[in-house]
Amino acid sequence: MQRVILVTGGTGGLGGAVVRAFLDQGSVVVATYRRRSGFDSLVAQIREDGALTGVSAVDRLHGVEVDLSDRSSVRAAVADSEARFGGIDALVLAAGGFSGGATVEETDDEVLDRMIEMNLRSAFVCAGEAMAALARRRGSIVAVASRSAVEPGAGVGAYAASKAALVALIRSIAAEGITRGVRANAVLPGTIATAANLDGSDASAHPDWVRPVDLAAVIRYLASDDARALNGAAVPV
Repeated sequence: MQRVILVTGGTGGLGGAVVRAFLDQGSVVVATYRRRSGFDSLVAQIREDGALTGVSAVDRLHGVEVDLSDRSSVRAAVADSEARFGGIDALVLAAGGFSGGATVEETDDEVLDRMIEMNLRSAFVCAGEAMAALARRRGSIVAVASRSAVEPGAGVGAYAASKAALVALIRSIAAEGITRGVRANAVLPGTIATAANLDGSDASAHPDWVRPVDLAAVIRYLASDDARALNGAAVPV
């Protein structure tokens, strides 16, 4: 049976790598997006990617516009994925955001609210709305947290707090999902070498940064049956 993977933030710098990793595995991937142009760009890139094999990868990639903080929007996306593809085997919570450079004293409510909205609320809503579908396929959840969740530093208080809360959320879901056959784990990357973070510089200048393709491989493993012994883990990458 072909696996079905729902990836939030699937058109982002990391999300696109996650989408490719699962497509290369032969899975059907449903990627959420905020702007259709972002999804169209991802499709165009994958069409040009000769590394993806088997049945046309684009034929197994489907996009859906979703407001990840709105329950009705997320619920509709989950229902549509089940109806079209027969179920959901994994939910990858790759959507998120970063804001830093200010102390807690200097951080205003707008920044705090945005970090909570992007890094915690969206994951809370998506996991909650997808849980029943995942339970029907004994699936799994993988969330992209951050090394800052466990090793916070100066100037990233709102971001670090939102990612720490995400790790706590995943561990709660892991405990709740045991009896339903649903696993939940998180990855804790350091700085990710996305185009946005590199800002025109060469990745070789940042050897300690995590390549999206490498992080995507870890996420794919955690979502697989090979990682069935892992539940509630927060894996540094």
